[in-house]
Amino acid sequence: MRFFQKFAYIFFYFGLLHSAQGQMTMGQSQYLSPEDQVFQIERLTVSPFFDNADGIYARPLERHLIDSLSKGHRFNFIPSTSGQKPTSPEAFMRNSNEAQNFGKSEKVDGFFSGRVTQYPEGIQISLYFFLTRDGDPLVQGELKNLKNNSIEFLKGQLDILVKQMLERLPYSGRILSREGLRVTVNLGSKDGMKKGQELTAVQFLSVNRHPKLKFLINTKKEVVGKIKLLKVEPTLSFAAVVFEKEKDILQKGTKIDKIEEVHYSDVETGFEPVAGEANLSGKESIFGKDPVEWKPLPKPVFGMVKAKAGLTRFQNNLNLTGVGGLSASSNFAPIVDLEGELWVTAEWTVHAQIKQGLVMVSNPRSGSTPTDLSQTFTAYELLAGYRFRFGPAGPSSFAEPFFGYYKHEFFADSTQPETFNTMKYSGFKVGVMGEFPITKDEKWRGGGKASFAVTSSLSESPVTSGSASNNVIQFQFYGSKALSARLRALASIDFEQFSSSFSGSGTRSDAATSSSLRYTSLTGGVSYSF
Repeated sequence: MRFFQKFAYIFFYFGLLHSAQGQMTMGQSQYLSPEDQVFQIERLTVSPFFDNADGIYARPLERHLIDSLSKGHRFNFIPSTSGQKPTSPEAFMRNSNEAQNFGKSEKVDGFFSGRVTQYPEGIQISLYFFLTRDGDPLVQGELKNLKNNSIEFLKGQLDILVKQMLERLPYSGRILSREGLRVTVNLGSKDGMKKGQELTAVQFLSVNRHPKLKFLINTKKEVVGKIKLLKVEPTLSFAAVVFEKEKDILQKGTKIDKIEEVHYSDVETGFEPVAGEANLSGKESIFGKDPVEWKPLPKPVFGMVKAKAGLTRFQNNLNLTGVGGLSASSNFAPIVDLEGELWVTAEWTVHAQIKQGLVMVSNPRSGSTPTDLSQTFTAYELLAGYRFRFGPAGPSSFAEPFFGYYKHEFFADSTQPETFNTMKYSGFKVGVMGEFPITKDEKWRGGGKASFAVTSSLSESPVTSGSASNNVIQFQFYGSKALSARLRALASIDFEQFSSSFSGSGTRSDAATSSSLRYTSLTGGVSYSF
């Protein structure tokens, strides 16, 4: 009898042990942790936006965000039905219980809360994403000093902000279902997925959040599996499990790691590229005998200088009564262009430019001497502009209206009978310039400039053509490539025209009715920011 009792005890003991091991294995396979639960975000909504302008900005931006999220596929958007009054993100931060209650009432995992504030210096948009589980904000973003207050512009800026906030989440997608070795993920061709691509599944081990503000700072995660895409549709993909850390560890809700690798250019890091491999500082060694500390260059804050040289296609036209039209041109006239830019504040800038060129043409007037003419031109300008930046932070696109003084002097050889005059245009002009990044890493940028004279005076010598009505128009298009943190290579094409219509009597022997100077210039060079 005792034998059977002992046998029963032993059987019961091993049964409990086997059951405990089975539960532990199952728990490991499901691999659920409190840290991983932070990012269990499937259902989300939008809390009514708050502003200080009686809803002028809040309502349309709130509707725009709702429309954008409802069209997305990464999360399930749930329209708000609780009748929550407009509440600022700061109010939710002061009372996390209120944030939790709102999220629970909407039956969502998290929600966006926004505030739009109108200041004298511009519009500010603040956007927070709160978690229902703890009522604390997970990610936050702001746009400050937006000068353009049109609703359509602000909608575009809000789209940029939301995209940047979602990119701060440390994963790209999640597994929606699993059957055998087949899984479905909520990423598709709209997210850049391609058939045959391998994705990495991860488990979060720790989540580091700001001790006071609770924003996400960083995470630690480990790879728990890999899947290979078999079929890709616009908003989801079907894949096969090719590796997992433990059997059946990949389940519904398992996170897919960030897809895009993060690369930083020399422009962003402040590194100056140098020849060779050993000398990072470009001057002294940071290793070996008497090493010196290497530090990246600080970002430029004062201004920029540019030096360019190239060729211009020049044409000079003149209409004389009794003689007809006279035209002289040169297809390859050398030109040198020096420019400076001073950043007085983040918005106000001052620009200065001097440009010189040499033109050799033939005298187009029959019987006039000399037959070969040597002509030069010099241009000066001093401008002040106000820069409107588009983008939340860092290098971004901008548009800059400007106003300033210009002077263009064209020096011509004296001829007999008179052909071309020395002509000096001066006055004030207005225009706009702008620049934008072509590539995300800022290596390539493009831009343009357009201006016209609002006042223009003309002086002529050695003879005059009468009273002049002048027209001055200038256009420029350019591109640049970063060579280092401060040095960029430049290329530009410029179109300039100075034209005049004459009336009344002058001192010419043959009265002039009109004249024009035209330049089409192609130049290249470098810019240096300091």
